[in-house]
Amino acid sequence: MNNKLKYFIYSQNSINTYKSCPTKFKYKYIDKINWKYDDIESREYYDSLKVGSEFHLLCERYFSNIPLGLNEYTNPKFKVWIDKIKNMFPMNKKNNKIYLPEY
Repeated sequence: MNNKLKYFIYSQNSINTYKSCPTKFKYKYIDKINWKYDDIESREYYDSLKVGSEFHLLCERYFSNIPLGLNEYTNPKFKVWIDKIKNMFPMNKKNNKIYLPEY
């Protein structure tokens, strides 16, 4: 096994990259060669990934009862989105539900 992949955490994005082009996977994740800002389409794609991962982190914090730290994020949509999550899944002791953020 390649030592660089020993502790690699696979994501949906990395798996999709491998499925579409194993060579690109090697360049991006093993060789750490990244061209994410070469063109406008790549920039938009990676900016969307960043927004998605930051929002998922906020959701994980919410469902784990960790302070959200919304002031750390510059995307104004996060407050709206988190408010919707809070309305759909209120975290109170009355409902006796266990939320597993990895789901």
